[in-house]
Amino acid sequence: WVAGCTEKMLYRIEDSSGKVLAKIPLGLADYGGEMSISTGADIAAADGKVWVSSTNTEKPVQIIDEITGNIEVAYIQTNKNIDKKPFKVDGGIRLTGKYVWTTGYHSKTIWLLKR
Repeated sequence: WVAGCTEKMLYRIEDSSGKVLAKIPLGLADYGGEMSISTGADIAAADGKVWVSSTNTEKPVQIIDEITGNIEVAYIQTNKNIDKKPFKVDGGIRLTGKYVWTTGYHSKTIWLLKR
């Protein structure tokens, strides 16, 4: 998986040939026009899902189904309520067991999301 800054796309690349297998538009550009994934965000993949973090507060973490290309947006969940207020992810994203860890470098925050 590779992010394309100019096209604002996520590309699925075949390992052996380098052929582009899929193009998924994510719209990850920040207000300055730079691809936010190149300014402190990340990509992680496991179990048929690709997790993309970005500095876009409307879509801080997007989850892409590898087969269908469908996109979901992950939000912070507190207690039993989904909090859809913006949060800024400007650090890495990592997958462990049942959880996704992502960070806000400037806010000095770590978010733990269920996979």
